[in-house]
Parts: sequence; C-alpha cells; structure tokens
Amino acid sequence: MKRFFLYILFFSSIYISSQTSFELDTANYETRKKIVLNLKSDLDNLKKEFKQNYKKKVRNELDIVYTNLYNEFISALENKEFTLDKRFTFYIDSIKTKIIEENKLSNNIKILITKENSPNAVTVGKGIIIMNIGLFSYLENGDQLAAVLCHEFGHQVLKHSEKTILHDVQPKTIREKKKVALKLLRKKYNVHTELQNLLKETLYKDGKKLRKLEISADSIGYILYKKAKFKEHEYLRALEVLHEFETSPEITINKNKYKEIFNLPNQPFKDNWIKVDDENEYNYLNKEKFNYDSIKTHPELQERIQLIRNIFPGLESTSQYNKPTSNFTFLKKLSINQIVPSLYNSELYGLSAYGTFLKLCNDSNNSIHKKWLGKNFLKLYEAKKKYRFNRHVDRLEPNNQDKSYLFFLNFLWNLKLEEFKHISDYYLSKQEE
Repeated sequence: MKRFFLYILFFSSIYISSQTSFELDTANYETRKKIVLNLKSDLDNLKKEFKQNYKKKVRNELDIVYTNLYNEFISALENKEFTLDKRFTFYIDSIKTKIIEENKLSNNIKILITKENSPNAVTVGKGIIIMNIGLFSYLENGDQLAAVLCHEFGHQVLKHSEKTILHDVQPKTIREKKKVALKLLRKKYNVHTELQNLLKETLYKDGKKLRKLEISADSIGYILYKKAKFKEHEYLRALEVLHEFETSPEITINKNKYKEIFNLPNQPFKDNWIKVDDENEYNYLNKEKFNYDSIKTHPELQERIQLIRNIFPGLESTSQYNKPTSNFTFLKKLSINQIVPSLYNSELYGLSAYGTFLKLCNDSNNSIHKKWLGKNFLKLYEAKKKYRFNRHVDRLEPNNQDKSYLFFLNFLWNLKLEEFKHISDYYLSKQEE
C-alpha cells in the first residue's frame, strides 16, 4: 500500500474547504462515446498499417497485442475509470497544445486521465498517454505537471513502447520463450528453482534496459519542456516533489483518536477493538529473494535528478517553486477530495474508510467526512454479512504496510458484524443534522 496519497489526505487539509464537496463530472456520455469510436477507428488504421509493413506472423502478434490494449482502454472508458471532467481535460489539453506547437510535433497525441490517486503517468505508444489524476494532488503547479507530461512525450518521440512491443512479437523472441518453456516442462525436479532463476535473469535484464529508456526520456523531455518555454527549474523540482512523497514519513495516529471517533452513544468504545496480537504471528512473508533495486524499471528519483544535472550543467532546481494559478489550485483541491470517493467506487472500502478516518482525525466535525465514513462502514457491514469482507479489506501484512494502516486494518478485523452497522447508522445519520 503506497502511503503517498494517504499522506496527502492527512497533511494537506489546508487545501480543502471543510464544508465544500468537489465532485468530478462523470456524465459526458457523448464525449465518452466519441472517444470510444475514435479508439476503434485508430485500431482499424493500426491493423491496416501492420498489414502493409509486417509479415504474417509478426502482423498477427501485433494485432493481438494492440487489440487487447485498445479493448482495455475502451472497457475502462465505458466503466468510467477515466475522468472526462472538462475542468481537467481542458487544462491538460492546454499544456499538450503548448508542447506540441512549440516543438512542432505531430498532433496525434491523446492524453487520458484516470481516477487513480498515485502520482504517475505512462506512455503506451501509438500516441496514447495515460496520466493519473493524483498528479494534481502532489505537484505544486502547472509547470511541474508539464514536466511530467514532457517526460512522457519523450517516450513517445523515441517510440519506446512501440519498439518494446515489436521486439517482443518477433518470431525469434517468441521461439526463445517457447524453448525455455518446453525445457522447464521436461524437467522433473527443481522446476520451481529453475523458473525462479529464469525470472530473475529476465527481470534484471529487462530492468536494466527499461531504466535506460527512462533516462533517455528524461533528457528528451527536458528539451521539449525548455522549447515550450515552461519555467526551467520546475523540471527538476517536479522530480524532487515526487521524491519527497516517496520518502515521506509514516503517518502517526494517537490511539485516543479511535476512542474519539468510534465512541458512540449507542455503542461505547471497546478496548478489544484496538487490541494488537503479537506481530510475529503475521511475519509469514518470505525473505526477499530478488535484488529489487536491479528489477526496478524506474531509476531512483535522486539518481535521475543527478543525471539530468550532469547532462544539462546549467539546469538547477530551487526550493522556491512558482506560485500555482488559481485554476491549478482548484484542480488540486478537486483531486485531493476525490481520493476517498475513488477508492470507494473501486470497492476498496477498507482503504477508503482509512482515508476518511485520517480526514476526521484532522477535522472531526466535517459533515462530508462523516458521510463517507458512514457509507464505507455500510459497505463493510454488507460485505461482512455476505462473507466477502476480505474482497474489500486488506489482510494484515506487517512487512508490507505502514504501521498506522496496519493498526487500522487490525481495528476493522476486530469489529463484529453489528458493530459495523452501528458505526454506519450513526455517521450516516450525522450528515442529516
């Protein structure tokens, strides 16, 4: 569980109006329909391009890969996993237009905005960039957002995704993979060990290659960014901001907050709700078998920052970032305030309840936070009643989870069915007062 977006929820209450709910516009049926039709048309054109340029075996493999890819996009659009809220799309389009026009690039780029809360973006090739709405929550201004997008444009200019896919569908690559698979099938002993060794070799090899792609995208991205006349120092500052959140401290919650929020008139707080078993009971995870630093596809942000400085000696960052525009500030508020609803809509009710709990720790009288706590606990009650609790609430994994989140999960798993109902009823009734 990434702590970034929950850290934002806990420490960024100054951005959020305590009595204002910022809702994402999820209508836009006609816009969604138009994008789906365009994606289908783009896929048809790609298949024609493959037919002209590649032999049958490669063409067939490319057809399969890109058909699956585009169908994923279409399904996500139809399931409203992308936001088409014009306040966001217009803002992103203005940045995209500036990058394209100032660098004289082809205007065939589509930027789709997911409702995901993590600060990330990815280029999937063929003119499609996916960015998470969570970038607005973490970055400080529009120039930093432009820096992230320019990095993705760098991948696009260098055709990294297309080249990687094309390599993977070549007959030679496929033959090599099949040969290894057959070899493993013939083995009677130590198959697991052989498979693990093969996985390690593949991950290390691909990780090294993909890390080089990230560095080259950083370099091209900065050139595009500079030509588009964004504030130069904000390019490095964007990476520094993301690094700060990656290395953010764990959230610490006083146990008395549980007694304050969950001590209800018809259901007094019970100490056994926050009773913690010996953590050793949960330390069942295997010891690390791989060198994950070698597997990482993205170099550490500090490393990337230093490499950019080495390549462009005149480029420096500053702790004094540019003041954001009022428009960016509003979108930042909107992004932060949609974190809990987004988790709820993804049926991650345990995580959504935790995010709401963090908000209430800072603002215990906020009626909106109370409403979301009630809604989440109602869903948790229904899930527990139907024996589906573990589909919506994480198991305790001390080696993988922050202590604060682990403690909250322990609290949820300690509650009984009717106790969820009492908490839900109480907080849903509070929003009506």
